[in-house]
Amino acid sequence: MRNINIRYVVISSLVALLCGGNMYVYGNAWIPTLLSIACVFLFSLCFVMLLTLFIPDKFRLFNEYEKKKSGLVKYFAIYFVAWLPFLIIKYPGAVQPDTWQMILQYTTNRLNDWQSVFYSLYINWFILAGKSLGSASAGLFAFVLVQHLVNSFAFAYATAFIDKLNTRSFVRIAVIVISLLNPYVIGYTGTAIKDVPYSSCVLLLIILLAEHSLDPEVFKINIPKAILLVMVCCCICFIRNNGIYVILICVLLAIPALIRNKDHVRLVTLLVAGMVIYLLGNYCIFSICNVYVRPTGYGEALSIPFQQTARYVRDYEEDVTEEEREIIDQQLVFDTLKERYDPRISDPVKVNYRGDKSNLSEYFGVWLKQFLRHPICYIEATVEQNCSLFIPTLSSTNTAFWKNGSTGYELNVCLTGGGSFVESSSLYYPPELEDAKDVVIQICCALLATPIVSAFWNIAIDTIILVVIFMLSIIKRRPEKLYYLAPMLSTLLITIAGPVIYGHPRYMFPVVFAIPFVIVYELYINSHPKNA
Repeated sequence: MRNINIRYVVISSLVALLCGGNMYVYGNAWIPTLLSIACVFLFSLCFVMLLTLFIPDKFRLFNEYEKKKSGLVKYFAIYFVAWLPFLIIKYPGAVQPDTWQMILQYTTNRLNDWQSVFYSLYINWFILAGKSLGSASAGLFAFVLVQHLVNSFAFAYATAFIDKLNTRSFVRIAVIVISLLNPYVIGYTGTAIKDVPYSSCVLLLIILLAEHSLDPEVFKINIPKAILLVMVCCCICFIRNNGIYVILICVLLAIPALIRNKDHVRLVTLLVAGMVIYLLGNYCIFSICNVYVRPTGYGEALSIPFQQTARYVRDYEEDVTEEEREIIDQQLVFDTLKERYDPRISDPVKVNYRGDKSNLSEYFGVWLKQFLRHPICYIEATVEQNCSLFIPTLSSTNTAFWKNGSTGYELNVCLTGGGSFVESSSLYYPPELEDAKDVVIQICCALLATPIVSAFWNIAIDTIILVVIFMLSIIKRRPEKLYYLAPMLSTLLITIAGPVIYGHPRYMFPVVFAIPFVIVYELYINSHPKNA
């Protein structure tokens, strides 16, 4: 027990330094940083002890084994009906700016690979079908209704999974209530945005992988589940351009399990099959629809180094040599770089990326030299952009909700625009529902800001929990079980490497949606080590 406790202290210390230390960049002061480290340490230590020792020993969370009928239909009805009023209030559906871009690409016959082409076609087909029947609004509402059905099914499937673990009723009720009151789910129900169905599919993937980690024969015995896994993998790849990396990381983390147990061959085969179907399907879509592949698309993967270079130019412009200036200018337009730099988001820096791949090696040579001169500058650039992932107080203000087709709220700032898009798309928003939409957004913001209660959906707290569970899996020598965490770990890594998180919480929805179910599963593993 003593050795185990030392391990827990080590885990908590590492997580505290990783997560709590970010406060220094955010506040540039040692006292709040030390307080943040102490708070994260205590939280991590308490969570680890509760997860592995206290709760399994003191509380009976799971009944004795009994074969149960699937409660999938029952749970689906609960989620669908509970969130249905929010869907109706948003009629015919709020439209996020990225989605407007997809709609315009299709209507102007200028599809490009900036956004998911599949999702662009998908939403436009619904709107066109509605127009052919006399109502574009009905088409958009049908689209968000399908999105709502998928989301309800994903949460129902996850709840049915923990039900099959023989959780006691109060545990299931707690998870259901936490999920139903999730302000991100409530606020985005009825919003046309790719991140909602994407997150639903990632949640399904996590649960399917968890089922496989308990029973490696599950996809051999249950063919419908095997088909569902392939479909989920395809959807993840088609809905988000970087979705294929999520599946790829799942495959890589499943390799240790494959080495130990050949029964995992079927799992890896199904995951790879999903990627292959996506690659073939995407190739056909690009060919048939004549999709424009942007020469600057390569810059999407370079958010981190570009942002670091911009911060370096802002803080140490006098250290930049003439040769370095020319090389940077070939990529990012040097003269306006420091003015364009925004610590929160890298898009203003990337927007002037010239797309010249020929001298990228020279650019990275400059990048390395400047890193060696001022390494702290690079760390500050990455941490400040992603600090809301690790600071709970900052994460509680990470809000972004969309009211209709032309109005939204980001970080409590009202954003307007898109009125011409609404008019050109022939969408009609009933004025009687506008006040109700404002009330829903206010409720969501209040849930995110309410002390204690907001912890259930706080992105930073969920990130800390994910890191703790990941480290526990390694220290407890369960690397072969890590593949079920792969979708969440890859989501975190992609978000850190991406352009922004503060003001765009949607990128972490897969983690926020899944954490309550993952915690129950981890408690089950610690209560039933023979099944782990």
